Amino acid sequence: FEIEADADAIGPARHRLGRWLDTVGAEPEESRRLLVAFGEACTNAVEHPSGLGDAKALIAAREIDGHIEVEVRDFGRWRTSGPTPGRGRGLGIIEKVVDEHEIVRDSTGTTVRLRQRKHHPLTG
Repeated sequence: FEIEADADAIGPARHRLGRWLDTVGAEPEESRRLLVAFGEACTNAVEHPSGLGDAKALIAAREIDGHIEVEVRDFGRWRTSGPTPGRGRGLGIIEKVVDEHEIVRDSTGTTVRLRQRKHHPLTG
């Protein structure tokens, strides 16, 4: 799904991802961790990119190989924010709360990929 690059879009996006996590049987702690990391990734997508184009972010979520994977993709050029007290901790938080993460920057934008092992996959 797609969100506007606007801080007001983050809450509804977290809610939508939370509903999806419920449908795939994520444990509460798995959901909590992914939602915290997702919120940080979305905040970065809204606050940091500038200049290249669409003021939006694309969100993708899927189950793969016993993991839940969430991607946040923006379409701007990465820029560092100035020093602001209490800010600049998002990537550190992401690193601490999910099992794996990856950040890919290219000429069209940045993708943050979050992976959390699913402890109790649904059996079919």
